[in-house]
Amino acid sequence: MQTCSYSSKGSDNQNNNLSSNNSGKNPNKGSKNNKDYKNSLKLSSFLKEALIGLILGDIFISKYGRQKNVRLVFDQSKDKHSNYLYYLYSLFEPFVGTEPKSTNRKPDKRTGLVYNSLVFKTFSLSCFNEYHSMFYPNGKKIIPLNIEEYLTEVGLAF
Repeated sequence: MQTCSYSSKGSDNQNNNLSSNNSGKNPNKGSKNNKDYKNSLKLSSFLKEALIGLILGDIFISKYGRQKNVRLVFDQSKDKHSNYLYYLYSLFEPFVGTEPKSTNRKPDKRTGLVYNSLVFKTFSLSCFNEYHSMFYPNGKKIIPLNIEEYLTEVGLAF
């Protein structure tokens, strides 16, 4: 079972989104839809800090109907930001069931141009709920008045 360290401020090992007891290999690989696997997922300090910056930027948090947990949605331009999206995917891969997928969008009504993107979504997990409460208190994204309490150098980097 995977565990992680927690700290509200300051970054632990920046390259670890989860710490593991088996040399970085996921013992539940192939069973990501397993409830025990999903319940074992926790955000590292690094990912908590990064999420603040990511939510201030391009990602959004979605909640469907009466579900109690939320998920993160990452969507970036396929032509301009695919390397960045794959980097984000590498950070959040334990929280994701499928690899990024390419969209085939219709032409933009204003420009007539087609803006295809790469998208991946995390599982709906309780570890993301506090971010939804913080940034979407009434269903619409806001910048919390106390953002300075959460924003760190890591968050600014994203």
